[in-house]
Amino acid sequence: MKNAVPIPKEDPSQTGGNHFQTSHQATHPGWLLLKICAAALAFNAANNDWGWEALILIYAWILYEIAKESSSRRAFYGGLAVGFLGYAGQLQFFWNIFGPGAMALWSILAVYIGLFTITLHRVRVRWGPVVGLIAAPVLWIGWEYFRSELNYLRFTWLTLGGTLAERECLSWTMSLGSYGVGGVIMLAGATLGELPSRYRTTAAALVLAIGMELSGVGTARKCDYTTEKAAVHPPTAITPEGANNHTRSHKASIPISATNAFKIGGIQTESAMEDENLAILRHTLKAHPELQVLVLSEYSFCGPIPPAVRAWAKASQRYVIAGGKEPVGEDFENSVYVVGPDGEVVFRQVKSVPIQFFKDGLPAREKKVWASPWGRLAFPICYDLSYTRVGDAFVAQGTQGFIVAAMDSLEWGEKAHQLNARITRLRAAEYRLPIFRLASSGISQCVRPDGSTLAQTPMGSELFILASNMHLPEAGRIPWDRHFVMACSVAAWLALGWGLCRRKVVIDPIEAT
Repeated sequence: MKNAVPIPKEDPSQTGGNHFQTSHQATHPGWLLLKICAAALAFNAANNDWGWEALILIYAWILYEIAKESSSRRAFYGGLAVGFLGYAGQLQFFWNIFGPGAMALWSILAVYIGLFTITLHRVRVRWGPVVGLIAAPVLWIGWEYFRSELNYLRFTWLTLGGTLAERECLSWTMSLGSYGVGGVIMLAGATLGELPSRYRTTAAALVLAIGMELSGVGTARKCDYTTEKAAVHPPTAITPEGANNHTRSHKASIPISATNAFKIGGIQTESAMEDENLAILRHTLKAHPELQVLVLSEYSFCGPIPPAVRAWAKASQRYVIAGGKEPVGEDFENSVYVVGPDGEVVFRQVKSVPIQFFKDGLPAREKKVWASPWGRLAFPICYDLSYTRVGDAFVAQGTQGFIVAAMDSLEWGEKAHQLNARITRLRAAEYRLPIFRLASSGISQCVRPDGSTLAQTPMGSELFILASNMHLPEAGRIPWDRHFVMACSVAAWLALGWGLCRRKVVIDPIEAT
């Protein structure tokens, strides 16, 4: 036949050739559904406060198994389903904030899990299990870093390595950085996935048992969000009596020293007016007359620091740190101000990454550190602490500690406050720097450089006082993973693009005889 019709033949690169065919045999859809449910359960259990953080390894293992599915479509939709169930389970409070729009946000976050599984599937099919094993941590770091830091949404909660921040004392694990730790977890899960099936369950049980022991299940190392700790005072009645009478302020009982340690404290408030904030400062200093620095939360004032507050700082000879708005034309800059004992603003830092979908001001044009009498201090504002690109810039300038003013609304719910508290411990352990974080409500913390909590307020309350010593080390560190996360993200996108381009049908004309 002269005009024979070409017969489509599958590109060998789509199946990996005969050598890798057995790794991608079609399985019953029920097995994929079982994997999806198991992965979602492991993710939610690991990220709740049950002490089962080691289950994140099982989550990584099952994701790798989903990437081994018989087709790219099954790998992608399997990962997408796992991501949606996992994020919806952990971020239920999104519904309270965004209503039905929460489903779109859960879906967008889930897409990155689907992108990981489909990209890994294509790499593994083309080059085999050894390359797939090596590529798994690289692709995971790449997609997780892009999701967290590089796209418009910039969502840093619930990273793989961040799961370990439910435990105290993280410095021994976080020298690699949270993204690097996530890559190690994924590598361990991929290794389990490539073991012979007869050894796989035994190895998983052994690794899980070791992980449970290291994470200290059921021990006092677990973070406690309900117990009041030392230097935390429950709320008491605060009246604006004498709010405009500066002579009622406490005179300085401790001289400002040039050592690397100082007394710092603050009180949680939401939507307090100027006179109320002044009364709150008086109340805090009365409870802790030894304080040298007093902190109020983000958006404590609707403009710059009022003259009455600056006059009080001068009269009491204390430093006051508070959030406010610096007018810029018809807009504003969400700022943290430092008022010195002379009553003047000695430093101001603008929020680097304003929150999406909210009127949160203009982004900072530069990131600076304050040369305080005790050392170099940085002021990331609220969610700025979530982004390594912000924190790294401060650490590179030699900062010795972070003071964070945050607005953590009560209506966001318990889980949102826990996730923010997790980020604080994570960053302290990564940078080996102390962090004092004063939130409007929820959980305020003073965290040591090893990630352990020195003091914190209970959850879900206003008007709690948090006071602590803050010791500044010589300098912080930038974790190792910062040197390769961007390269991993580029590699992930290149691998995805290559995989999509390779999905084609090869036409071989058949010669007529």
